[in-house]
Amino acid sequence: MIGMSSLGMLVALAGPAFAEVTLRLSIWDANQKPALDQITARFSEENPDIKVSIEVVPRSDYVTKLETSIVGRNAPDVFWNALPDRFLELARSGLIENLDERIKADGVDLSPIAPALLEAFTYEGSLYAIPKDFDTVGLWYNKALFDAAGVAYPDDSWTWETLRENAKKLTNPSKGVYGFVVNAGTRAGYYNFIAQNAGDVLTDDLKSGFDQPETAAAVQFMADLILVDKVSPTVQQTEEVNAQTRFKTGQAAMILDGSWRAREFADDPYTLENANIAVLPQGTVRASSSGTLGYSIYSGSEHKEEAWDLLKFLASPEAAQIQASAGAVIPSHMDQAQIWVDAIPQFNLQAFLDMVDYAEVVAHSFNTPGWSSIMNQELKKALAGDVSVDEATSLVATKMNEVLASEGK
Repeated sequence: MIGMSSLGMLVALAGPAFAEVTLRLSIWDANQKPALDQITARFSEENPDIKVSIEVVPRSDYVTKLETSIVGRNAPDVFWNALPDRFLELARSGLIENLDERIKADGVDLSPIAPALLEAFTYEGSLYAIPKDFDTVGLWYNKALFDAAGVAYPDDSWTWETLRENAKKLTNPSKGVYGFVVNAGTRAGYYNFIAQNAGDVLTDDLKSGFDQPETAAAVQFMADLILVDKVSPTVQQTEEVNAQTRFKTGQAAMILDGSWRAREFADDPYTLENANIAVLPQGTVRASSSGTLGYSIYSGSEHKEEAWDLLKFLASPEAAQIQASAGAVIPSHMDQAQIWVDAIPQFNLQAFLDMVDYAEVVAHSFNTPGWSSIMNQELKKALAGDVSVDEATSLVATKMNEVLASEGK
């Protein structure tokens, strides 16, 4: 029989047990959580002492909640970082980890990731986030409504005028059907039309582009679709029932939306049967807005080493393949893009990849939310017909330049 003193000696010789660490990972898209659950489960299989708790925060609250948690020193260990938010400011302020030394020390191979995506998350020559995906915007259309109206499906010959004329044919007030829904927002709205008219939201020298006639004309085209052609619900009506809901219930024949919407529409029986995608109609040029997401480590994390282990796995081909197979978003690993296209064969997801050559990275600066909120607020008034487009864009240019001028202070 082993005495208590001998048992205590054996326990002491065995040394301390591994302490389990739970990392907090913050995201905003619930459509991507199932794939991330698979990815983090695989990570924990290889790292049994590290668990991952995924926190889904609504997109509209994400930036505010993240900033609040950083101020309170209770931010997630790892979180999604996006260019339209405060990536540059977080990097400049040292609130996210510089990853260069860790990448070099561990020999992490980032070559499968598109160079443009790595450049997007580089600040003063150093990488501060591992790119996870990118996106473009396409023209989603309802095949059943097109068939009922006798209108041919969209293709790459479409222009703004084609969009306008066919939207008129597809609009059926008696049935509550609109030919198109104008999105009074950035990614699925202004940014695409402005780029297609060779205008700028933000110039290369970090000035507002809303004093450019090309930019104002793009906003005018959007306003005319609502106020003159009446092929789109009003701004107020779209706030009550958004574009995605109208599209999923057969009330909208066409909407602009991103590659990130594919999984949501595939999970809906109506859109899975009736929806498809074409490249965006061309203005004076062909263009799509494009964004990218990356994973960053909070510099105040108490578990930086474990967080880095997670980031390495998230950057791996295995993680990219799981994400691509789920059909949620286009992976940053370009050699996995076809897996994403094939994940939902009912949709022409290739259209989103066809827009890559015409993609323009979304406008961003150190304080993007500071001026984008002004932009959205004032342009919405123009789309509602409360002020003229010229009045709105002039005011946006003035206020936006004030915010931009204060960014370096």
